Amino acid sequence: MLVPVGAALAIAVAGWAYGRVYRHAHARAARDPLRAPGARAAGVLAATTWHATFNSVVVVLVWTSSLLDALAG
Repeated sequence: MLVPVGAALAIAVAGWAYGRVYRHAHARAARDPLRAPGARAAGVLAATTWHATFNSVVVVLVWTSSLLDALAG
């Protein structure tokens, strides 16, 4: 797919981090008897929230960089 090594490394690190978030939320929910049936959903929600937040921060940084570049001339 010709993904640059730096991009592949960034994707791998982000994937590892989201996996850790998922596992932590899943384990926390699985310990609670009332939340145990929804442990998988709790993990997915936590990882999705972190992923969406990260993507939003990246988009804001790119937009800000583009705006500052346009203003600088």
